[in-house]
Amino acid sequence: MLQLDALRTRIEDQVPALAGNLGNAAQFTLLVDKGQLPQWRIGGFILPGGLIGGQVRSATAAFIQDVQETIAVVLVCRVASDPTGEKALDEITPLVRDVVMGVIGWAPDGVPGVFSLVKGELVGSQGNALIFQLDFALSDQLRKIA
Repeated sequence: MLQLDALRTRIEDQVPALAGNLGNAAQFTLLVDKGQLPQWRIGGFILPGGLIGGQVRSATAAFIQDVQETIAVVLVCRVASDPTGEKALDEITPLVRDVVMGVIGWAPDGVPGVFSLVKGELVGSQGNALIFQLDFALSDQLRKIA
């Protein structure tokens, strides 16, 4: 569970434009509290979503439950001299595609399921930057042996 670092590494490997420019929830919170965006031109944040419990199977001395972990990838694309956001839209579109294609169907080591796309949407703009959020789900299992 909580595969944030594994997903960050995967995206940085698959999308070189984001390498070194993926922050975490604490960094994201600080920027939101200050009403600011990061200073890099292209980057993002890997944020925990939630856990969704699924089917339970129990057997003698064992408890198994399917679970989905959701993770949000918030992408920020800033383009200078772009008051309408049109240039930023042209730049963020292939970035979104590259992130989606780099994540779907992949699983961290030791996880029985793979990542799938839940949704993606433009969540805002600020100045000359667009903010796009992708939500992914990873199927996993909880196991407890009594």
